Amino acid sequence: MTGFITVTSPPSPVLPVPVITADTTAGNAPLAVQFSSADSIVASPTGYLWTFGDGNTSALANPTFTYSIPGTYDVALSITNSSGTNVTTMTGYITASPAPLGAQPLPAFTADTTSGAVPLTVQFSSAPSDSMSPTAFLWTFGDGSTSVLENPSHGYNAVGVFDVSLRITNSSGFNTTTRTGYISTHSTAGTSATLPPGSTLTGNQISINLTGAGGDASFNGDQIIVNNLGGFDQIIFSTSGVGNTTGNLTGTVTGVLLVTPVMTASIPEGTATLQANISASAYDNGGDISFTFMGANESLNAAYGSLLGSGMNETALVFEITATGMDSITGSVLTITVPDAFRERNSGGIAVVWTHGGTSTVLTATYLGSSGGVSTYQITVPGGFSTFGVVGLGAVTSSSAPASPGSVSSVGGSSLSSTSDSWPVSRAEPVVGTQNVNVGGNSAIRQVTVTGTGVRDIVVTAFSRWGPPQGIPELDFPIYQYVEINPARYTTITSVTILFSVPQEWADGQEFSRDDFGLHHYTNGAWQSLPTTWVKTENGQMYFSAESSGFSLFAIGARNPGGNERVLASHSSETFGEVSGIPPDTPAQVSSAGPGHAPAPTKTAAVPPREDPVPGILVPV
Repeated sequence: MTGFITVTSPPSPVLPVPVITADTTAGNAPLAVQFSSADSIVASPTGYLWTFGDGNTSALANPTFTYSIPGTYDVALSITNSSGTNVTTMTGYITASPAPLGAQPLPAFTADTTSGAVPLTVQFSSAPSDSMSPTAFLWTFGDGSTSVLENPSHGYNAVGVFDVSLRITNSSGFNTTTRTGYISTHSTAGTSATLPPGSTLTGNQISINLTGAGGDASFNGDQIIVNNLGGFDQIIFSTSGVGNTTGNLTGTVTGVLLVTPVMTASIPEGTATLQANISASAYDNGGDISFTFMGANESLNAAYGSLLGSGMNETALVFEITATGMDSITGSVLTITVPDAFRERNSGGIAVVWTHGGTSTVLTATYLGSSGGVSTYQITVPGGFSTFGVVGLGAVTSSSAPASPGSVSSVGGSSLSSTSDSWPVSRAEPVVGTQNVNVGGNSAIRQVTVTGTGVRDIVVTAFSRWGPPQGIPELDFPIYQYVEINPARYTTITSVTILFSVPQEWADGQEFSRDDFGLHHYTNGAWQSLPTTWVKTENGQMYFSAESSGFSLFAIGARNPGGNERVLASHSSETFGEVSGIPPDTPAQVSSAGPGHAPAPTKTAAVPPREDPVPGILVPV
């Protein structure tokens, strides 16, 4: 039968008909109102938009909103579905009245901005004011400053997170309102991987134009060294050999060391500083690295407290490092200084908490000493950049001991998850043993043999420096390379044999024989010369071994011309996660003296080309 069944499309939804209701429409400010759209006529809504008449909005279907300032307000509700959008406005729907006469004030305040880079100027506004007959105002801005103005402007010059409070007084008394962490400030420094004018980089083939570098380019052995480029203090290109043609330094890049300038940030005790030595397998021309210094916030403090337990005292500084277009970075060493007052108040030392990929990890912070009221620490970062927190630790107790050297603890979200060497955790007595380890990084240190407890899984990295960290004096005889050696995943170390190499070309330039070299160790506030032995000369490299009691900062160069220990400063040996050096009452072990030479230049960076710029690899024995 024709036309027996008729199928039609369902009707399209009609435009919504918004209906506004509220649990209250009048009252004294601050007035909390629960709004509802439940009585609206709408099919398949796709969006809501409330406007409350004071500049605030909400996209919820049934929001709650508080009116802090007395007044009469229009309320509008816009609902959208597939047919379109419709709006209902209720004129004068909400009335928030001033507090009755004789009542104490109920302070409320706003700010034109709540975050930004220092120096940050904030315009504060109080409300209500005349409606409550105020007789006095007192603002505290969280940085030690106050104001008695009704609507003050305040400048923040320090990096941090600040509580702001306002006390209002009238004839009936006074009340105070505090907004925790209301203002946050930060400072930012940036560096860019660039090339001097007239220079080129094609693949790993580099050509540095000396004229374009403006006198800030030179070479040392197989290294091309460029100073003051792209915001970096120094960029060192390791090559397979430097060509010195007319006006250009050329070579095949095998590794790169990026040295940032010393950056400063204010903390309550004074000034903290950060400098980064960043290693890369190639030069990412056009990439950028930014450093943002900020204060601690509640969420980070909660994560740090979960990770460190009762050992945590306070957070000194939080900073974020962001690398854009720098995919060749293989590792970094951070040098951080804090005022002695911070270290002395935190008797357990400091920890650096690295938050990366949603997980927080405790990194070993090696204490290098104190000079001029400033304490210096060094940290090796095992992976990518992210957020770092410098945390002060309390005194060690039996219930909350600090992490063992090289320990790693992680906290992701709200739960604590730990590796086998995590903090805090008890573990069985480690086994004494010896382990040979290939050394990762970009330095002249090739291999180490470590004797100690819990060294079966030890990993060792070493990064070169153009000079000692702030507060540590340079040696006054020729130095080929300063090196920071950082172990991880071990319990204690009792002795170390270090294998290192120096290019024959550099030795010839210094008129050194194989008997003129020595390795020097900075420990207990002084440089000590270590027993050093020539091993072999092969493929243009001279190989040596030296005996040490532990790891930290080393210098490769001439034997000590004085033939004895050089005590250049008086520092304590306090560490967090540092291997103990030679005890203060142990006689110095000194190699035989070599010939004296003129002092080395301030920056004697010489990074030998490495084929393994990666974290240390275990070698079975």
